[in-house]
Amino acid sequence: MFKVGDVLEAIDCELPFLRNGDIVEVSYVNPSDDDSDYDMLQFEDVEGLHWASRFKLYEGYTNQELIDRVEMAKSINGFEEEKVSASETQIAGNHYSKLKIQPMEYCLQNDLNYGQSNAIKYITRYKDKNGIEDLKKAIHCIELLIEFEEKL
Repeated sequence: MFKVGDVLEAIDCELPFLRNGDIVEVSYVNPSDDDSDYDMLQFEDVEGLHWASRFKLYEGYTNQELIDRVEMAKSINGFEEEKVSASETQIAGNHYSKLKIQPMEYCLQNDLNYGQSNAIKYITRYKDKNGIEDLKKAIHCIELLIEFEEKL
């Protein structure tokens, strides 16, 4: 019925790692002597052997075909993804996004060292993120800078 390399769609699977609609590629076939519905199939990155009767040949696009079709459609329609600069985005939270200049940009433009930069970061965000804890972190950074400078 199926052979190694066939791309199949799960039609009767409700396992934690394999569900109806999942697309898999056959990596091993243990044929049944009596009925191909009882062939045991193994798939890349899916644990165990599975009855062939729980699958059908996949008639849709492979992942690469979908990627190719999307890219082709983008080029035909002149679609370009909007590039947003790193200084205009923030990962996790929004405590810097409302500032006129992000602390990192300020620190880089003014050649500040790591300790100075961290103190500025914590002072800038304390009202919008961790409150008093950020102020204590800023003080700690400044105390470390003082210790370092005194040793020079």
